[in-house]
Amino acid sequence: MSIKLDCEEETQETGVRSHRWFVGPVDQYDRSAAMQFTLLALLGLREHHSLLDIGCGSLRAGRLFIPYLLPGYYCGLEPERWLVEKGLETELGREIARLKQPTFSHDPNFTLTTFHRTFDFLIAQSVFSHATMSQIRRCLSQAREVMTPTSLFAATFRRGDSDYTGDEWVYPGCSTYRLETFAGMAADCGLGCTALTWPHSNGQTWVAIGDPQALSRLPPALCDPAVNTGVAELFAPVFGDSGTLPWETRLSMVRNELLEAIPPGATFALLDEDQWGMGPELAGRRRFHFPERDGHYGGPPADDRAALDELERLQRREATHLVVGWPAYWWLHQYLGLHDQLRSRHRCVLENERLIVFELRG
Repeated sequence: MSIKLDCEEETQETGVRSHRWFVGPVDQYDRSAAMQFTLLALLGLREHHSLLDIGCGSLRAGRLFIPYLLPGYYCGLEPERWLVEKGLETELGREIARLKQPTFSHDPNFTLTTFHRTFDFLIAQSVFSHATMSQIRRCLSQAREVMTPTSLFAATFRRGDSDYTGDEWVYPGCSTYRLETFAGMAADCGLGCTALTWPHSNGQTWVAIGDPQALSRLPPALCDPAVNTGVAELFAPVFGDSGTLPWETRLSMVRNELLEAIPPGATFALLDEDQWGMGPELAGRRRFHFPERDGHYGGPPADDRAALDELERLQRREATHLVVGWPAYWWLHQYLGLHDQLRSRHRCVLENERLIVFELRG
């Protein structure tokens, strides 16, 4: 089964539907790269090691890994060829690429053996969080083929109370799996799996995958919560006070805050990039997406004028509040006209690192 993302032609041009937007919230682009690089360095990555970056996208992390590693030691797997090309042009630079000689494959079926080599490290950040079970099994099976007894595979997935059983790639939005389910899929491929305490800006769970020999050399502070007690304080300046909390814990906090900020009977629009999974009703408060197309999240507007048009359309629907969730905070930096109008014409009734609530006025 292949990865398939809905990519409109305008996504490949300049503007908000850009190579940065396509791989996640724009305001997390640099933080995500830094956290990936730091994690692998703590796991033992050095310049002479080989690395396979699965789902390398627009080289969000590749722009750090490629200059660091020796020439020819970075490989990237990304089905969207245009993303890699944009990354090479705007994030890395062609001169560095010529010097460091990265190799790329655009295979959509997780064929990791296409590079005809083994790797010391593999990484898949926010790939399994959208994948089906069959896609994860395929990737892990291929990973087994390109790993040695000392290789380490760092990956993230969205941890939940239930397992996604669908057969379609989930985007936008995320698939969830229980930790025991994910570890079981790794075990079926002959690999061990250890949960890591390393934080993730979008609440995903990091795991280390490999043979027992490789997992035995994991730093205790990265896999034992009892040892790594100071992680929340350490990363609070990066992610905010609640940024290192589990995804469901943050969502529970959000729901309680919404009930306090929005009165019963009100109608609110939710801008969360369709990541929170809220239904159309929240304890007597009607919810719809911002923007909304045929009852579904409509994606980022093409430009600032389109964003303002969406706000006007929202007000015509007699919405009383607009809620901006943390996955969409980058909108307030990208759509400056929208941000200015919200701040100047509408009262902000709640603002923290999880959500911003505006009371809409005519």
